[in-house]
Amino acid sequence: MTATEELLTAEDLADVTPDAAVTEKLSEIEASQAELLEQTVGSTDTTLWAGQIGVVAITRLVETNYGDFTADAFRDAAEIFMQNAGGEDAELPVVAVENGGGIRAGVTNGDITMGDLISAFPFSNTLYMKKVTPQILYEAMEVSGTALDGQDKETGMLLQQTNSGGFLQISGFTVVFDPDGETGQKVTSITLDGQTEPLDRNDNTTEIIMVSNNYIMSGGSDYTMLGELPKYGEAGGELETVQAYLESCLEDGTLQGYAGTKNRIQIRSEGYEPKDYTTSILITDEAGEPLAGQALSYRVDGGERQNGTTDENGMLQITLSDGAHGVRLADTQAEIYIDNYSGFGITIDQYREQPALTFLADGSCDPVEDEQPGEEPGQDPSGENPDDSQGGTTGDGQQNGDDAQNPQDGQSGNGMQSSQSDKKNDTAPKTGDDFSAAPAVMMIFCAAALAVLLRKRHLQDKIK
Repeated sequence: MTATEELLTAEDLADVTPDAAVTEKLSEIEASQAELLEQTVGSTDTTLWAGQIGVVAITRLVETNYGDFTADAFRDAAEIFMQNAGGEDAELPVVAVENGGGIRAGVTNGDITMGDLISAFPFSNTLYMKKVTPQILYEAMEVSGTALDGQDKETGMLLQQTNSGGFLQISGFTVVFDPDGETGQKVTSITLDGQTEPLDRNDNTTEIIMVSNNYIMSGGSDYTMLGELPKYGEAGGELETVQAYLESCLEDGTLQGYAGTKNRIQIRSEGYEPKDYTTSILITDEAGEPLAGQALSYRVDGGERQNGTTDENGMLQITLSDGAHGVRLADTQAEIYIDNYSGFGITIDQYREQPALTFLADGSCDPVEDEQPGEEPGQDPSGENPDDSQGGTTGDGQQNGDDAQNPQDGQSGNGMQSSQSDKKNDTAPKTGDDFSAAPAVMMIFCAAALAVLLRKRHLQDKIK
């Protein structure tokens, strides 16, 4: 007996009549799962970016806050495993990676449901732990950066036309890529958290614990150097680990510490220096017409409201610190994604549309009375250094959807955060709206020189 196969197209199945019994059973299963899927786990003040941004699968291209969050969850689980195991290995550094193709959907600012988590992590993977060396870590990150193919020296935008599901989101270390480097030489340096000197690329003796899903650790997406290593342990299920870490990060029901990225994956070709950049966002009324000269307020990365005014073409210009940000007007709106590295908000082409937001007439987008001046770029509003990030804590590899992908060939999904002590990074917008003229106004109206000095000093203190 022999068997043959034939690929059926949608057209081939167009005339197939669904079996009534099967259809009824599917409906029963969907209804029984609805309550679980709609269960709210928490909320987020800013979007967790993954899945599709337009036609681009963003976690396959650049660092995102959902990538940071996921890798942190893995690392936290691995550190708990090491602490419980005890022994000399408990003192080893722990790093975590998650392939961008393994985070299938993002979470829009607002409630986070179990359905959201399952949509993002549908593969039921297991977390494998293995001992690696700096040499192996460099080899793995070279694979991660394989698709990098140049960088615009003015904007920082990556120039490649394809991306890879094997691009790694990371925790426990910082990697610097040179997109213009030769294949196999795109990693400039890797530095473990808490250290100031990069790891030696040729060090094949120092031990590091790495954790990731079993697909990557079994050699998927060309990570053969990991697949060849013996398994050290298992740190739990992928979905369950993400859910547990999310719950541990909630404060008053809201996810803390993952507004903006952590600056762990740095793209630094020769000639490019990170700097502030300006984005232009089209503001329309509810009928879709541009609003010229419209005073409004907006949030960046869920932060304090900032005031601004559109120009004669209805464009709102915002100056942002280097990297990715989420911007919205009304809190009921889904955020839009702006990022100089992936080009969103700085260019319009076949992959990236003009970013736009709708001004709602219900007052939710109106200017705020007590306008807050923007913080300095890269300065955490809490006063903490945004670069200080800390991590919390045998079987066959399963397919994880890590296929290489052209940016326009994205799968369907929502277009769209180390430890609980991590705070948001690079969230500071600049609008030019501040109180710098206030001291001069005070001097005009104050009669006594001493009063002028005291009032001026008091106002400056408030600005600081």
